[in-house]
Amino acid sequence: MGDARTPKSTQLLSGFQFSLSVLLIIGTLLINQQMQYIQTKKLGFNKEQVVVVNTAQSTEQEVTTFKQEVLRSPAIKTGTVSGFLPVTSNRWSDMWYPENETDQKQSVGMQEWQVDPDYIATLGMQLLKGRNFIAGRLADKQAVIINESAAKRFGYQNPVGKSIHLTGGEKLTIIGVVKDFHYESLRNTIEPLGLVVDASVTGGHIEPYLSAVSFRLNTADVASALATIEKTWKQIAPDRPFAYSFLSEDFNAMYRAEQRIEQLFMAFATIAILIACLGLFGLSAFAAEQRQKEIGVRKVLGASIPGIVTLLSKDFLKPVLIAIIIASPIGWWAIHTWLQDFAYKVDIQWWIFALAGMLSIGIALLTVSFQSIKAALMNPVRSLRSE
Repeated sequence: MGDARTPKSTQLLSGFQFSLSVLLIIGTLLINQQMQYIQTKKLGFNKEQVVVVNTAQSTEQEVTTFKQEVLRSPAIKTGTVSGFLPVTSNRWSDMWYPENETDQKQSVGMQEWQVDPDYIATLGMQLLKGRNFIAGRLADKQAVIINESAAKRFGYQNPVGKSIHLTGGEKLTIIGVVKDFHYESLRNTIEPLGLVVDASVTGGHIEPYLSAVSFRLNTADVASALATIEKTWKQIAPDRPFAYSFLSEDFNAMYRAEQRIEQLFMAFATIAILIACLGLFGLSAFAAEQRQKEIGVRKVLGASIPGIVTLLSKDFLKPVLIAIIIASPIGWWAIHTWLQDFAYKVDIQWWIFALAGMLSIGIALLTVSFQSIKAALMNPVRSLRSE
């Protein structure tokens, strides 16, 4: 018995459409996984519930008074005045040397951030060794707290009490080691970093007065806490606008490009799937029409409805399966290349490709099943009447 087969060119077009769909599904799933990884990765600091108030062009007295007055509110847990925060920004670094070392090959490029003694506590960082800065202690103006990466680069197993120096002779004593924290995008590795309380010692100039006061909230009523902070600011600096942001929002802003890519992939994947489904729906309708008499004969001879549905559907699954086989290695290569831009990234898991394949097969089956079931339920007398 002859049956009308779907033209090869049409099957190839359908296969191409589903290859593109599978590729976009794989990309969407893996990009989403990387974004979830970024959002849930332990950063070495706590970015939640931290309000950052811009204090540029303020005097030291204004900033000090502002911080002290805001901390009177029970809605505020802690606060810190600093030059830099652990989000991407323009910074400087110097070449530092371990004590008694002058060989340039042994120098370490290290950033220096000016902070106050409340910085580590306010941002939820972990001091691994030594001590924190002590407010009012003059000796701490020549002290530095380094991160783990700096300790490794300087070659210090027990860095507390050791010193580092610049070529000009400026010298800092290490009083503590803070656990590594991510202060750049996860595209970058954690580099050596030093926290100081007096940037003039290292040649840095961030006055007046520093750049931000950060407050960790002690309440879920964010609006009320913000109102308290704003009211205090306007009392101290009525001629300057109250400009603030949340540290978590500043962190998320570093990944806006990735978020846009994820949204684009989702949109294109949806469009590609719809186009592929429309094409497959039309092909299944055409095939069912061409095979009406065959279906009628099979039903008269005792073929079951599930058997006929399977018969009509299996031809359309072949190009989908081929599409999965073609798209999977291309998808792996594309997403592997994209992930190379990240120093910290997810592993590409096999189940991503299995899930993309299952979704594609499920979508294809749902698309052709309507026409297949409709054809299988048709009265065989109607289809054979013209014989």
